[in-house]
Amino acid sequence: MTRKSSLQLTIEALTPADIPAAMELKDALGWNQTVGDWERFLRLAPEGAFKLVSGDELCGTAMAFVFDEVCWIGMVIVKEAYRGQGHGNLLMQRCLEHASARRCTLVQLDATKDGVSLYARLGFKPAHLVGTCRGRIVVPPDAPGAGRTGADGPLSVAPVRPNDLAELAALEAEALGASREPLLRELVADPGGRGCGGTVCRRASGELAGFLLHRPGHHSIQIGPLIARDGEAAAALLETTLNGLCARSPACDVSLTVPLYSRIMPGELRRWGLPVTPRLTRMFRGWRRLQAREDMVYALSGPEKG
Repeated sequence: MTRKSSLQLTIEALTPADIPAAMELKDALGWNQTVGDWERFLRLAPEGAFKLVSGDELCGTAMAFVFDEVCWIGMVIVKEAYRGQGHGNLLMQRCLEHASARRCTLVQLDATKDGVSLYARLGFKPAHLVGTCRGRIVVPPDAPGAGRTGADGPLSVAPVRPNDLAELAALEAEALGASREPLLRELVADPGGRGCGGTVCRRASGELAGFLLHRPGHHSIQIGPLIARDGEAAAALLETTLNGLCARSPACDVSLTVPLYSRIMPGELRRWGLPVTPRLTRMFRGWRRLQAREDMVYALSGPEKG
């Protein structure tokens, strides 16, 4: 479906040919996504990728990712010259139409301060604050060197492998109330080849206690998601990952997006020289997933994918 604005701008399907222009829009905001991220977006949501155009000019983008009955809206960007004229609302309406067509019962997004009022007018309600941090890792002098201990003994942390995918997807589905296995598959199927990586944490019994994934970004390494059954597992995963990144490159910049209901992550990140600043508001429209375990979510995939 093609929609037109009062200025005769139209909304059409975003395609791989649009990625260079989409990168320019994204770069103007200083966001961390790469060409590889845009390619991944289009593989994950080919029918939920939209663009705002004026002739041959790309003026805006929006992505609607559907996992089970949950739609996540991200990468809503309007070129500066076209802001304040209702074009963001037009892109959002198209995403909501897509969510409705896919029978989604919950739509979520992370809103900037300027976007909260727009999304509120579209029926979104605030859930909680989300913090972001970006900076260079500073290894704390008191970082444990011998690992951590959980409730049933020592925790073991190892590199993520493709055959871990089913366990990772099941744990994340428990935390989120919806399965994002297609996204996780993109991030763990070939971690070395795509520059992605991650770690898994297991209890002494062998049970998966958590996992953390990371990927290269435009200006820094994007860390997340971090899903864990408890704070000790989350801290072990974060510590192992940050130590590993520092060992690989001492001058290592990272970015994280963190739900601020977590009592552990802001303090842990400050220890590593990464203070968290409240910048976003998690908003939702529809029915909340009551079976979700949000207390297991310590870091998000990023503002574009939640």
